Amino acid sequence: MIRFWYRSVGPVGDVVEGMLDAPSKAALIEQLQDQGHVPIRAEEAGAAGAHSPARAAGNRLLGRPALPRRRLALLTRELATLLDAGLPLDRALEMMAGMAEGAAERDCLASLIDNVSSGRQLGDAMASRERDFPPWCVSMVRAVWLKSRSAVNSGPKSASASTVRNSFFKLVPCKASRGGAC
Repeated sequence: MIRFWYRSVGPVGDVVEGMLDAPSKAALIEQLQDQGHVPIRAEEAGAAGAHSPARAAGNRLLGRPALPRRRLALLTRELATLLDAGLPLDRALEMMAGMAEGAAERDCLASLIDNVSSGRQLGDAMASRERDFPPWCVSMVRAVWLKSRSAVNSGPKSASASTVRNSFFKLVPCKASRGGAC
């Protein structure tokens, strides 16, 4: 058995973090889903290192993105998972802000929440944070939004949240296995 750290949305919509033993990551995800959870992230214990605020500050001073690519990939996957679970965008962003790993991430998510709450589309909100979200990421979000919008207008062949999520996964690189939590 392997010890895993996980983060999920519980059956009543609360964010749950914990440690569980399972033979594999896939088995852990299945176990959580059987308990009514929506897994957001799962990693072998010890691999889930916290985001370093000092590193983020250094990146900003050097003109690098405030959010490292790995965090960007994890954030976008977590957002896709929450949206796939049926949460509204603003609620999903608020939950993610509550789980943010560092000041740069909290600041980024707070900005997205403010922008989305004031009526801006997610792609536009992300574009206003060009240090955090590269153009390819913004374009992808806008394309997925257009795809889902046109599918809703086309009737029975509408794009499901899982279709949107799968499109997201194909475009956001991550070394972890696809299909489950990153």
